[in-house]
Formats: sequence, structure tokens, C-alpha cells
Amino acid sequence: MVLVDGRAMGTWSSERTTDGLRVDVSPFEPLRPTLRRRIDEDARDIGRFLKTEARTAYPKRSAR
Repeated sequence: MVLVDGRAMGTWSSERTTDGLRVDVSPFEPLRPTLRRRIDEDARDIGRFLKTEARTAYPKRSAR
């Protein structure tokens, strides 16, 4: 769950790849650029903890 000030803003998942860690973020609504940068920084922190490169992706959600 992506939480901002206690509010759920989306979900995330991660997957180890041959070249590091991919973090997929699925926001519930469009994210402000400043918030995206904070999420990207947090993903890089996870990568540093796991001693690997981390990349953040924001896949397009399909219409339901």
C-alpha cells in the first residue's frame, strides 16, 4: 500500500530482475510530481537496503 500522511494513495509490488529491483506503483488517482519523486526516492532506499539498483515503474492501468 502506498500511504501518504495515513491516506491510501495506491498499491505497489516489487520484483527482482537480472539487473536489480523493479517497483511497480499503481496509484488510485494521478500523483503530483513531488509525490512521485518521494515514491521514487523510497524505492531507491529499498534498493540500497537490498544492495541492488531499484527502478520505479508506473504501469498504465487497464479500463474496467
